Amino acid sequence: TTSPEMTVDLLYEEKIDILMACDHPLTNYKEVPHTELLKYPQVVFKDGYGMQRLLQEWCSTYNLTINAVMELNTLDAFRGVVRQGEMVALLPETALVETKKDSSLAVRPLVPMVDESNPKSPQQLTRQVVLVSTSDRINIPPIAHFCHLVRQQAENFNDPTVN
Repeated sequence: TTSPEMTVDLLYEEKIDILMACDHPLTNYKEVPHTELLKYPQVVFKDGYGMQRLLQEWCSTYNLTINAVMELNTLDAFRGVVRQGEMVALLPETALVETKKDSSLAVRPLVPMVDESNPKSPQQLTRQVVLVSTSDRINIPPIAHFCHLVRQQAENFNDPTVN
């Protein structure tokens, strides 16, 4: 039996921002330099989550060490812990939508970084959301429609004229 080839289909890419308490010292920055970010304890996703691997790769690329003091697995837990004080969390934009309604929390972007020795390194910390499937299934109407809806939603999310 031959199996169809696996494909990885990019659905969207989004920025990673910093979640913090509304009175956190980092709120004084419009964009937070990584040198300032690293001074504070961080809450991260548990082992096995893509976001944890992404942060590990980012730290490795730029030779950074974050002070991960707690591992969590729900966005409510991140918001609750960060709201309490000095801890911060690096989270994707779509995970931060709820914070717009919460005056006890603040979100700031990171200052884009440049790795002089690696011109291909990303300047902005982002994550890619992909669909992994077999090549024979990617065009099945429900799957193709799902991909279309996700891409459309991502475009609307990034369009400031759409609420």
